[in-house]
Amino acid sequence: MRSKQALASYQQNKVIAAGTLDNHKMILMLMEGALQKINEAKAGMIKNQIAKKGEAVSAAISILEGLRVSVDPSVGEISTNLLDLYAYMTKTLLVANLNNDISKLDEVHHLLNELKTTWEAIRSEALAILGKE
Repeated sequence: MRSKQALASYQQNKVIAAGTLDNHKMILMLMEGALQKINEAKAGMIKNQIAKKGEAVSAAISILEGLRVSVDPSVGEISTNLLDLYAYMTKTLLVANLNNDISKLDEVHHLLNELKTTWEAIRSEALAILGKE
């Protein structure tokens, strides 16, 4: 899978978002926020709370947009793959919202959680290299 290759490349190359650990931490916080909003959207869907679901999906999409603009284009193919992944997750959230499709929310949650786990590992490795762990 293309996204898994991108994640592996990030981990192997120890690439950090905009070049600093602080930015890396901010990206992790954004990912956590998006995961939380996806959970809220799922709860709204289950409880048939249309407004709550819509607001949560909209917030998750906004966070994904923030993540998208944080991608450093100088990284090349990795950047392209990450941008494609964010675009796919955004589109999938829109489809989930329109069709009340919990499986689509779960899919994005899973993808984003995998990405977040990889970013956490990158941060840990970078901190260890810098002797700050």
